[in-house]
Amino acid sequence: MPTPEIPVPPPGRCPVTQVSRLATRLAPAPLTRHPVASLFGGLLLLIVACEGLIMLVLARLPSLPPWQEALVDSLSLALLLCPALWLLTRYLARRIRTTEHEQLAARTAAILAISTDGVIVTDERGRILEFNRGAEQIFGYASAGIVGRSINLLLPERVARGHDEYLRGFARGATTARSMHDRNTLPGLRQDGSEVPVEISIAKAEVDGATIMVAVVRDATQRQRIEDELRRAKEHAETTARAKSEFLANMSHEIRTPMNAVIGLSDLLADTELTPEQRDYIETIRTSGDALLTILNDILDFSKLEAGRVELEHQPFDLRHCVESALDLFVPAAAPKRLDLAASIEDDVPATLEGDVTRLRQVLVNLVGNAVKFTEAGEVVVRVRRIAGEPAPREAATGTLGVDQVTLQFEISDTGIGIPAERMDRLFKSFSQVDAGTARRYGGTGLGLAICQRLVSMMGGRIQVESTPGRGTTFSFSVTLPELPLPAPNCSDPLPESLLAGRRMLVVDDNPTNRLILSRLLIGWGARVHACAGGAEAIVHLRRSGNPDCAIVDLHMPDLDGAELASHLRADPRTAGLPLVLLSSSGPHVEPAVRGLFSEVLAKPVKPAQLLRALHRTLGEPVVQRSVPVAGDAFPPQLASPLRILLAEDNLVNQKVALGLLQRLGYRPAVVGDGREVLEAVRLADYDVILMDVQMPEMDGREASRRLRADQGRNGKRPYIVALTASALEEDRAQCASAGMDDFVPKPLRAVDLHQVLSRAVDALNARSRGPEPTPHAHDSDSSHARSSRLGWQ
Repeated sequence: MPTPEIPVPPPGRCPVTQVSRLATRLAPAPLTRHPVASLFGGLLLLIVACEGLIMLVLARLPSLPPWQEALVDSLSLALLLCPALWLLTRYLARRIRTTEHEQLAARTAAILAISTDGVIVTDERGRILEFNRGAEQIFGYASAGIVGRSINLLLPERVARGHDEYLRGFARGATTARSMHDRNTLPGLRQDGSEVPVEISIAKAEVDGATIMVAVVRDATQRQRIEDELRRAKEHAETTARAKSEFLANMSHEIRTPMNAVIGLSDLLADTELTPEQRDYIETIRTSGDALLTILNDILDFSKLEAGRVELEHQPFDLRHCVESALDLFVPAAAPKRLDLAASIEDDVPATLEGDVTRLRQVLVNLVGNAVKFTEAGEVVVRVRRIAGEPAPREAATGTLGVDQVTLQFEISDTGIGIPAERMDRLFKSFSQVDAGTARRYGGTGLGLAICQRLVSMMGGRIQVESTPGRGTTFSFSVTLPELPLPAPNCSDPLPESLLAGRRMLVVDDNPTNRLILSRLLIGWGARVHACAGGAEAIVHLRRSGNPDCAIVDLHMPDLDGAELASHLRADPRTAGLPLVLLSSSGPHVEPAVRGLFSEVLAKPVKPAQLLRALHRTLGEPVVQRSVPVAGDAFPPQLASPLRILLAEDNLVNQKVALGLLQRLGYRPAVVGDGREVLEAVRLADYDVILMDVQMPEMDGREASRRLRADQGRNGKRPYIVALTASALEEDRAQCASAGMDDFVPKPLRAVDLHQVLSRAVDALNARSRGPEPTPHAHDSDSSHARSSRLGWQ
């Protein structure tokens, strides 16, 4: 049987060949030149060879069953469709990528078109390739007119000189730069020839093997205008602050000068023979003067805090002395109300700390003063305790390593009128009182609490308040200070060794706070204590338990007061010899008949050292105590050491005040009226102390002090110079210290202040006589700073 011939299509009409030609025509030109084209061509040749081989096999085979022919036809068709599908996929992918690139380019062009920042693209030789609309608005050039030109066209000649070299170095080195100028700005040149400050950031990139520079440019005119306005505003604020400081200094001086006469002369007059009515008038004058001085100090302190001109000192101090001295100031105000003033300091609170004792005392004085002012009956108590979780040891402000920091909580509680909850938000606002009626009744500037809040914040703490109307108020604040292992200078006398161990002590006081504080003190000294809340309870206890070694009795108690209890005990033979110590909230001055019932009479708030010495005396064991002037005394005892004093004061009223106070202290000073007379007086005679007013005509006190210190190297004389200043600003007093002054007395002058400064002068003069002291120089800032710190300049 002859083999049937299978018709073979001519080469030009072969389907494979036609598909290959079609693919070649449809494929993009880059594809035909790409290495992938060779692979694609090889694949087509392989398909053509397979198709030809199938045709030859079919030509030699007899006729196939229909299903085999269908299979062969499907295989041939699949071979034909594979390259076609591959080609179609490649083509569609390329079209998609092209579309994405076109969309990205469109978005980029739109962003550059609406950007207010200028975008300039250059090649590495500085020829402009792109120039967006933002650049057109900054420089005034149209994009079509500047593309292809040098970037130096946009720079002034003085900047363009080095710009080409900069671009070459930049192209070789860094990939980005924030600016071509130290201040991140440089001048640009507009088409009209005017200059514009611009901020510029530059980056480089590689595109198609070529390096391009992309610069983002921003108009800095507005920023410079704002900076100029801020600079002018700062200069204006500094000028205003200087004017304010000068005004405060002048106001302080002008107000304190007449107040010096009011307070000083009233002190002198109070020490003379007066009728009760005259004494009442004098006390009113003194009280009003003190109130006016407090208001002035509050305003000055607040102004300095507002201006940020208050700097905290870092000096060792005795914490108990700080608290007790703050309470001492309010004993006269609390006595007429019979208020109990008390201080409770926990046993674990350090005795010696480092910080600004003056500012800490100022906060305590403000808060205790408010408590006394708004409390008519009951108590005012200051509590100090240590807060757990202290900070780790760190370097103290003095530079000493390994100093522990301790966080202390101060609480000032009273039993006064309280503060309504709706008025709490007014407490710490400047010039604000709880209400207008309170301001009229109790007075005040409304600055005290605002000052306290700022000072506490400067010391790293915060102040809080809790109050119940009609029951009392508690202010609390915390501070963190370095704890020192050594005693602070000028701290209170150390307590003598207690001989109370095992002694039986009876405490009689109706105030539970006082009973607790006294019991803790006595137990700490080793005594066995029983406390009673009243006189009747004490009598019952004595009948049951017998006599203790000593009894401490409060004067003001309900039902049976201290005087009545003492009279009852003295009348009973069993208790007639019981040693009694009286505590009085109305001061140490009691009627002679009452005083005769007691071995000792102490004023509240009682200090531990005073109580311990009194108990030693009562139990027959005297303790030597050095004489210290009491802060409340108008005229402390005269100094034993004679001093030759020169008073330099131009104001006649101030001369009268100072002379009167010094004469009461036992001195007859020489008097001059200005700095030149001081220099002349020192040449004619030797003086131990010069009380030098700071502001005088012809030559002020600072200049006179500088000249005296300059002359002392030649003649060896070194008087102790004390500034008499009504200025309250710190820089004024620092200038006094740098001029060579040793100490200061603030105006208004007080006898106690003069006594203290003259005591320091005696100590300093005695120290100089024992050995040479390096001569300080007015220009030596370190020595003047050390001297001001040592002598307590504020």
